[in-house]
Amino acid sequence: MKKKIVFIMNPISGTSSKAGIPSLIDSTLDKELFEYEIRMTERAGHASEIATEAKNNHIDIVVAVGGDGTVNEVARSIVHSDTALGIIPVDRAMVSPVTCSSR
Repeated sequence: MKKKIVFIMNPISGTSSKAGIPSLIDSTLDKELFEYEIRMTERAGHASEIATEAKNNHIDIVVAVGGDGTVNEVARSIVHSDTALGIIPVDRAMVSPVTCSSR
């Protein structure tokens, strides 16, 4: 069975363009092992809403694509669940220490 991934991307975080990230994900991800969806945030708190929905839908992995704020919203929403956290940092000022584990 394929693992399900939701990428949560904040299109306005950081200073660099994220325009190429969706195509990079599509060309790099092994589609025999994973199915995925990319969701764009639209407002403050939206990453939390998307991550909570993904957790409630038993998504295997949620990947935060953005800066400290996006990572914080996503991590807080899936903590103490079976949903794994992935991070693609795109803010060169990411200063929050991040420790990840399988649970």
